[in-house]
Amino acid sequence: MQSQGFAQRTDRIGDLAVKVSSYALGTQFSAQVENEDGGLIGRGIGKTREAAEAAALSNAQTRLSLASAAESFRRSMAALDRGPK
Repeated sequence: MQSQGFAQRTDRIGDLAVKVSSYALGTQFSAQVENEDGGLIGRGIGKTREAAEAAALSNAQTRLSLASAAESFRRSMAALDRGPK
């Protein structure tokens, strides 16, 4: 099965600029979201290009939120390890 109808655009998730790429694959569409450095953040599939891109952006937002929460948790644990001021 060959991909067809490749499209690419830029978007933002919060303050982060991202690249959204999508293409038709058979009867469905596949999409992915990458950061400015080309690192994959999220993927999605759907019956339409818009649905696939929305799923990929939602997945990327979730991953970025989890990364932010994990970093906050690490900072909190580091502060606890240092003890009271």
